Amino acid sequence: MHLSDTRKFYGLITAPWNTVPAAIILGCLFLSANAPESWARSAGELDREIRKAERFDINHEGNRFELLGDFEGTTIIFKVYDPAEIKRGALKLPSSNSNYRGEIAVQRIAGFLGITIFPATVYKSLDKKTAKKLITVLQAKKFTTSRKDHHRRGIENKEKNRKEALRRLHTEANPGGCFKEWVENIQFVSALGTRENLGGHQVMKYLKADGPMPAEGAAVLKQCTSLMSEKGCFTGSIEWLRLARNISDMMLVDALSGNRDRFPGGNVHMRSLDGIRKRGPAGIHFPRVELLALDNGATFLGQQSGSLDDLTGRKVASTRVERFVKGRYEKLLELQELVRTDPAEAREKLFLREFRDPAGRRIDMFGQLAGNLAAVLDYMERNREKFGSRTILP
Repeated sequence: MHLSDTRKFYGLITAPWNTVPAAIILGCLFLSANAPESWARSAGELDREIRKAERFDINHEGNRFELLGDFEGTTIIFKVYDPAEIKRGALKLPSSNSNYRGEIAVQRIAGFLGITIFPATVYKSLDKKTAKKLITVLQAKKFTTSRKDHHRRGIENKEKNRKEALRRLHTEANPGGCFKEWVENIQFVSALGTRENLGGHQVMKYLKADGPMPAEGAAVLKQCTSLMSEKGCFTGSIEWLRLARNISDMMLVDALSGNRDRFPGGNVHMRSLDGIRKRGPAGIHFPRVELLALDNGATFLGQQSGSLDDLTGRKVASTRVERFVKGRYEKLLELQELVRTDPAEAREKLFLREFRDPAGRRIDMFGQLAGNLAAVLDYMERNREKFGSRTILP
């Protein structure tokens, strides 16, 4: 059995318009008595998925494209099927509120630092035949609504993005977008998906320099929903240390990339590491999970994002992260050296592009990374000076 398509794709927001009504969706985090063995997605596994995505021919004449639905984010995303009708990934086109270049850069920056919770994401250029296929799909669908609630604006924005995608596909010689791996068995976790919820969780005490180190055993992430197409409750077991590491890593990369859309409610997920899901009286359980940092399009957009404030706790004090995974600080120094001494190599290696947004403003991704990196290192160095080795997660 599989989760519905709204929860299979790494980069897809599974809560409509990034909003998770508290009365409908509940999340909680509690301690499990049985601690599973240590786990995480390996760098080698992620690298293999990246290579697979790079090798996939997006312009093969036998591919089929299916547009995701009304409540599956506001950006224009296509499920991509190969000639054998196997889902191979998702293609995300540019939109007014999402930077597909940022999706690629985020994964590369995370990889440079040794972080593997961001999805395999690569660039794809579309030829005329593929563009024509996508035009046909987009012309057959219009996003309209008679709703008066908070979903209305999202649907209206999606229709604007559909029209913008059509314009680009009609006028650009080789329109581009990002292509992401397709992953089964994931579920959003609203208990970690807002600043207030995350800040109130037990795991955050493990990320304070004066707090205890993560406890032995495992946490269980739980998500109950009556909103999504597969209704019910989902749980996933994760070591407390792994959970602390994942959150620290996610918020670190968000600060570097200026992510302004991590905490609307449905943009933090858990992923079954081995694809196993067990159904019982209480719902579906994933025996081994780690967090997924999903939907990284709201990055490198040029505006003040507030993600550094999330890391430092200036926005919500309880989200302050003072502990970072062992070796991350040294890799950040290495990244800073690359940025300072070889800007051209850094731009190429990390996919840091210059472009103009829909308003015509020049966006310099390299400049944004350099500034954010300096601010993050300054914050970490002040913590290290004050707390010493207590700032390090094993």
